[in-house]
Amino acid sequence: MEIKRQMDPKKKKIIQAAAGVLIFLLVAVFTGFIVNYAQKSARDTQRLSDIAGLRFDLELFYHKYDKFPLAVLTAKKEDKEACSDNLCLDYVPADPLSGAAYAYTPCADPENVNCGENIGRPLSYMLIYTLETDSIGLFPGNHFASPKGVCADPSCLPAR
Repeated sequence: MEIKRQMDPKKKKIIQAAAGVLIFLLVAVFTGFIVNYAQKSARDTQRLSDIAGLRFDLELFYHKYDKFPLAVLTAKKEDKEACSDNLCLDYVPADPLSGAAYAYTPCADPENVNCGENIGRPLSYMLIYTLETDSIGLFPGNHFASPKGVCADPSCLPAR
């Protein structure tokens, strides 16, 4: 003899509603993670593009003046005083999340040992930027760029 239990229709509706809400919340959380990761990845792509552009501008400066600039500034190139020893750009790219300019440090020697202000004639530089994800093959965290490359540790930057 088989006993069949009938679930109360009210309880059944409550369980179905709870399951629906749970599924909705799981989909919303999952979608939020995907969107968040995509936004971080897009910002990292922008950062790498910015750094590549800055490195190109810095190389042009070096080939014109046989030294790297003391600073990277937003200024008109006609401003001779501000642009005499500095790289003047109409727009200096900034981190897409913080809005802060990428850290540029001139170096007196190609080994990037003597870096900072008041160094005389810069023969190298360091750019510092931060990545948020590993979506592009680089791990999250601080990264460094010099005339010879990009890496995650300033000591790995090769000499010019």
